[in-house]
Amino acid sequence: MVMAADTTSASRLAIYHASSSRTHEFTSTRCGFTFLEMIIVLLLMATTAVIAVPRWSASLQQLRVSNAASRIVTDLARTQSAAYNSSASKTITFTVGSSQYTVSDLKPLTNSPGQYVVALSADPFQCRLVSVWGQTGTQTISFNGYGVPNKGGNIIIAAGSYQKTVVVDATLGTAVVK
Repeated sequence: MVMAADTTSASRLAIYHASSSRTHEFTSTRCGFTFLEMIIVLLLMATTAVIAVPRWSASLQQLRVSNAASRIVTDLARTQSAAYNSSASKTITFTVGSSQYTVSDLKPLTNSPGQYVVALSADPFQCRLVSVWGQTGTQTISFNGYGVPNKGGNIIIAAGSYQKTVVVDATLGTAVVK
């Protein structure tokens, strides 16, 4: 009798192990993605990139041109104020070919020794000067001791297909971005 109970429980145990290993074989959980799922995700990411990258690039160019124009307006106002406060003439020299300008007798904002030079072709602007007063080459604007400019006109800055114009008033010396 003991032996019959042992064989019955042994056969039940063997059937349990056999059935559990078979069901485990067919009902295992998946640990990953199928190739098709990966391809679909990659195609969606590529489509998003194709749409977003040109828009992002255009926005970045617009931002760079706007920042460069604002910097020029700020430096014109700072130079005019420095001329008025010191009762001495101050000059900004624009070099269109190298897309930079230099402010004479003014300390750089970085407090480094040397001249105040802003390179518009370098970071963070990465722009170029198209023309200053309708000319290329080296152009200047001077503010006398009363802050009055010796000329006015347009300064055109560009990055990619975007342009901004800084308009300097010949009588007041004020500059605005258009």
